[in-house]
Amino acid sequence: MKLDKTDWLVLKLVQGDLPMGKMPFDMLARQAGLDVDSLLEKISELKNRGVIRGFKAIVRHYRLNIGANAMVAWSVPDTRLDEVAKELVAMESISHCYERHGLDDYNLFTMIHGRDKKDVEDIINTAVLSLGLKRYRVYWSERELKKTSMLYAEEDD
Repeated sequence: MKLDKTDWLVLKLVQGDLPMGKMPFDMLARQAGLDVDSLLEKISELKNRGVIRGFKAIVRHYRLNIGANAMVAWSVPDTRLDEVAKELVAMESISHCYERHGLDDYNLFTMIHGRDKKDVEDIINTAVLSLGLKRYRVYWSERELKKTSMLYAEEDD
């Protein structure tokens, strides 16, 4: 997909935190050298093209007593992979779901979050029972070493 200079400039501005103020998009528009309607139109265009997924607040889950996280590696028959993935991603407690091959026969990886370890175990058990999954491995997070959003549009772009 081809992006022009304005696309990259807008991406650079919106991929970080919104400026604090009553009219953050007006502030971003000024930084981009655009009027606010043009900026919003460009953002909408990038969203419609699938370049931007959306805007949201990023919550620090540890401060909300969501203290247990586990990566679960699932062994899913290839014939059921799409079906199982669709069911897992519909679960609110699952933030990430990836297909990955070459690691024994574990081919689907999810990140599950809960208030405590029992909460996460209950979510895993629900998935096991509802989807008939027999083989999985649970890797518990012990501490967060780094968590940042990727920056795709850099200064030099």
